[in-house]
Amino acid sequence: MRSFKRPRTGFTMLEMLTVLTAFSLLMVISASWLHYSISFASVTKKRQRYHQNLKRLATELRSDIRQCQQMLLVNPNELELVFDKKQTTSYKIDGMNIVLVRTDGEVITSRDRFDLGPQSVVRWDKSEMPEWISLLVERCPPGLKKGPDEESADDVSRDRQGSGAEPAFELIPPVDLHVRGRPNAWK
Repeated sequence: MRSFKRPRTGFTMLEMLTVLTAFSLLMVISASWLHYSISFASVTKKRQRYHQNLKRLATELRSDIRQCQQMLLVNPNELELVFDKKQTTSYKIDGMNIVLVRTDGEVITSRDRFDLGPQSVVRWDKSEMPEWISLLVERCPPGLKKGPDEESADDVSRDRQGSGAEPAFELIPPVDLHVRGRPNAWK
């Protein structure tokens, strides 16, 4: 009797380990790529929302300032625009938001909120009042903000200049929005 050697139909253990290693490597690479693409999309969406808010704020503020008859800086965080005896519009800086309130007499007719970025510094520039007013929205790098228990970059540069060392360069935050307007510009 003859014994027949049947051809093998399976895979060896080494071949299986090689294939599993290759597939697991591909899975790790694709999972990390997926994670980075999702986080990038999230950051891009936040930036797009931020820039849309800035554009909306610029359009509204510029239009309101040009149409108003008088503007009053009530306090460093609030600008009030007077259109006639009854109609007023108020822009108030409230933390990381600017709140727009339109009133007709004592009745609030509309309210809107413009969300700004977490590192935004917002201020009114009244240096040219009563003719002109400017709104500045700047991005402040984390190292520049002065917290309750840390020095600001200005304090550090002043200390270095006083000690005889070379003067440190001044860090200027980038400006995201600068709206400048004059009342009665369209009348």
